[in-house]
Amino acid sequence: MTDGTPLKPRTEINLAPVRFRSAFVLMAFGMLTIPAMDVIAKVLAMNGMPGTQVALARFVGQGLFTLALLPLSILFLPRIFQDGTCTKKKSIVGRTLADLRAAWTWTNLARGVALAGATACFFTGLTTLPLPASAAILFLAPLILTLLGGVILKEQLTLRRVALCVAGFPCVLLIVRPGFDGLGWDAFYPLAAAFLFAVYFLLTRMASGEGSPLSMHVIASASGAAILTLWLYASMSVSDSAQIVWPRSVPVWIAIASLGIISTIAHMAIIVAFARAPASVLAPLNYLEIVSATALSFVVFGTLPVVWTVVGAVLIMAIGCAATRTLKS
Repeated sequence: MTDGTPLKPRTEINLAPVRFRSAFVLMAFGMLTIPAMDVIAKVLAMNGMPGTQVALARFVGQGLFTLALLPLSILFLPRIFQDGTCTKKKSIVGRTLADLRAAWTWTNLARGVALAGATACFFTGLTTLPLPASAAILFLAPLILTLLGGVILKEQLTLRRVALCVAGFPCVLLIVRPGFDGLGWDAFYPLAAAFLFAVYFLLTRMASGEGSPLSMHVIASASGAAILTLWLYASMSVSDSAQIVWPRSVPVWIAIASLGIISTIAHMAIIVAFARAPASVLAPLNYLEIVSATALSFVVFGTLPVVWTVVGAVLIMAIGCAATRTLKS
């Protein structure tokens, strides 16, 4: 009951800051998890398995793992799927196929190709390059991504955002300064991977909403596995030294299977993050990967951290915190 005074309209709640914060958390989790996969790939490559084959094993594993999760996710987490996919009139199989059809777009297919190329180049470089040095070169990707996001997607490209991305790169150089001695021509592998990763992240932003995150990952895995199969076959045809190395022990099979599982978990977080925030906003968080890469390199390969590692890591985290302040700009 009222006194006749018109009621004020309810103030609309702005959910953008909440979504942006969750996007930052998911992106940070994904970038901190990816180096675990890189360590496994480096171990396999150091034991004679070609980088392209390691990448192919990863894509096949992540595709099968994600495809197995898709029906369960539709059954227990229907809200993350499109309305047409979750209608009660369809069976689980029907809803799964409908969601896969929604993700069967040129952007998702191109995502898989770009990620496959980046993975193959990066894993090949890991055969001879130290993991922290390779990861540092890979951090050219945020710089490329920021520019592509502004030019192609017309996202807000402020001077402060660009400056934060640029400021992150010398911090990476501080971490891997001793590792840059004598990298040679092999450094072009992570350099090519950096460009392809930037394209992958851009396409991920463009593909947002084209099916669920899981179905997007299945389609990208399929196109990536297809291009890597052709790449491996072509390499074997050109060079006799490029031969398939079959695993001969249970630990190797476990390592190969873990590539797909880790990749799925990390990239699911990245896909959801790009659905909630612009590519240029998330770009600086790519630098967090170097923190995990340096720590795992020390634990697995015995690379001792120096004072520059601590200084660079602290500066990168400070830049990541400063980047969150650009959300209001």
